[in-house]
Amino acid sequence: MPFIDTTIVVYAFSDDARSDKAQALLAASPVISAQVLNEFANIGRKKLAMSWPDIREAVGSILILASAVVALDDDLTIAALDLADRYRFSFHDALIVAAALRAVATSSIPKACRPD
Repeated sequence: MPFIDTTIVVYAFSDDARSDKAQALLAASPVISAQVLNEFANIGRKKLAMSWPDIREAVGSILILASAVVALDDDLTIAALDLADRYRFSFHDALIVAAALRAVATSSIPKACRPD
């Protein structure tokens, strides 16, 4: 199961040429972060000109398709701060990376196959 970021979700709900590929990734029961849902709502409203009911419906569809949603919490925030500092990521990118790392750490992927 892939971990997808906001860009994939936005492509899935747009007329972009990459829409079909993004929709296929969504259909593959991805793991997402709550941050992805929040960012999608913001972009959906501002750049895709979606109505609030359309955004609500899209988020509901994403939640049905997602195999898991990584919650934003204090530990994830601290992990993101550490990643941003160490690797010079933007804070929002570091939150996505921290969520992806948490998803890998809590998944059923054998430890030997996980990235260090």
